[in-house]
Amino acid sequence: MGTIISGEVKLALTLCKLAGGSYLDLSLLYDMGSSTAYHIFHQVIKDWILDNNLVKISAAKYSQDEKQMDDVALQYTISSNGIICGCIGAIDGWIVKIARPTRKRDQVSNPSTYYSRKGYFGLNVQAIVPFWSILSRGAKHDSTAFKNSKFYEGLMEKWVQLADLGFYFIGDSAYGIKSFLLMPYDNVCHGSAEDYYNFFHSSTRICVKCAFEEINLHSGIFGSLLSFT
Repeated sequence: MGTIISGEVKLALTLCKLAGGSYLDLSLLYDMGSSTAYHIFHQVIKDWILDNNLVKISAAKYSQDEKQMDDVALQYTISSNGIICGCIGAIDGWIVKIARPTRKRDQVSNPSTYYSRKGYFGLNVQAIVPFWSILSRGAKHDSTAFKNSKFYEGLMEKWVQLADLGFYFIGDSAYGIKSFLLMPYDNVCHGSAEDYYNFFHSSTRICVKCAFEEINLHSGIFGSLLSFT
């Protein structure tokens, strides 16, 4: 009969792996085979951390929940000293490095679709602070990745309601401007109204950049190439 591994050990092992530990080191630390450590890590990620019963986030429901959007907009208003009003999320893209996918191992017929503009293979993660993310292939532009999402389709259907409520998202110049997605001005003159707008737009949008940096800082696993599968 095999040894029973407690939930505390499974969670500790997963956190160590997310911080950048290797399966070999973890197997020695927790006195188990490296294949067992691998299985435990993927089990905890899939069945615990990604379990909808733990944290269930629905972008569609969020965009229909006026109270929740009001609460988020208030936080953005406070953080911008009352300048940015009505913002219900900041969007940006993040390329997660992955090993080159193959047809045999990953059933990917065209690996080049995962080769990003940054010069490596990756997955394009479109993140919206404060709630959720959208996953796409690394070669896709941020704007394309966002427009191909079901969330974007929903926003296109609800843009009139959002506009009536005065709600919108903010993103950088990579995204196409919409009534529900505001971008900074291009080629502005220093000291102009557009320049001041860009300053507060950037200061508000920086929260999503900080979220990416926090992940990179505390999750050493992203410092190495992840397997596509």
